[in-house]
Amino acid sequence: MFQKLFFALYNPKLVLYDYLESKFERDAQLIRRVDKLDNGQFQELVIQQLSTLTKSIDTLAINQEVMQADINTMKADITDMKTDISNLKQSQVRMEEDLTRKITALFDSRELQKDVNQNVSRSLERIEAKIDILQIETAYLKRIK
Repeated sequence: MFQKLFFALYNPKLVLYDYLESKFERDAQLIRRVDKLDNGQFQELVIQQLSTLTKSIDTLAINQEVMQADINTMKADITDMKTDISNLKQSQVRMEEDLTRKITALFDSRELQKDVNQNVSRSLERIEAKIDILQIETAYLKRIK
């Protein structure tokens, strides 16, 4: 196949010549066959060819109807896909907004907990300082007695 394509690209005149030559040979063979026929046989051949053409046209019409049905189905599928994509986009926006709200709430909660922890830590330091003072005073009182 590649060789034929390569040959056709670089030798288009030869390819056209070969095509025309084979077409002329087929036409000449058909003419020789027709020349050998009498009037009745010729009419039968024409009727046979017309019948074949009619069947081909009918087949083409049926295939065209099938293709049209397929195209209509594809159009409906594309419409459904557009709707699905739109719904997905809306869902994504909704999830992003919800996630943003939740992350903001978590950050605010973390900051609040950080403040509470600092207050507890300061209170603990004050309590520890008071305990230290009480221990010193208790130790002093024990010495005095």
